Amino acid sequence: MSLVLLANYIDEVLNFDSVIIGRENAQLTGSYNQDKIVLDTVSIDQVGKSRDYEVEKDSSGAYIKEELTRLSKHKSLVTVEFFGLNGEDNAYKLLNSFEFEKAYDFQRDNQISIYYPTNVRRSMFSIGGEFYPKYELLFYYEFYSSYSQNIKSVKTFILEKFLAKN
Repeated sequence: MSLVLLANYIDEVLNFDSVIIGRENAQLTGSYNQDKIVLDTVSIDQVGKSRDYEVEKDSSGAYIKEELTRLSKHKSLVTVEFFGLNGEDNAYKLLNSFEFEKAYDFQRDNQISIYYPTNVRRSMFSIGGEFYPKYELLFYYEFYSSYSQNIKSVKTFILEKFLAKN
């Protein structure tokens, strides 16, 4: 889910219609002339969490619904790899895009943060015995996840047990 938002951001900034999510999904075969962008996480750490307990009661005061929501904040180290003839240009465009209003608006609207982008790194990879350049950009990405579940509180559980016995 979180990488999909980043892929959408890269699509929007670079006008690139297909960012590949996950290095295992990248098929580095075919023509080197074809531009490819591969997005993946290096690590994900939970850096904060909270919970929210919500109760709905009927007019007699009986519990109708009890729901517990857990909210977690995650910090992820992300790698974006650029291949093809425009790989270097695309890498620098993305690096420079983080300073524009469009990037700040996207982060605010999607409740994410992107920070500490590294310089673009150049390395080589091989296809069919020939070597080609690959450009890589690393940055940190913070996002939130939540999970809600209907629960019974201890008070409700004890009351139900008591009523069942009597």
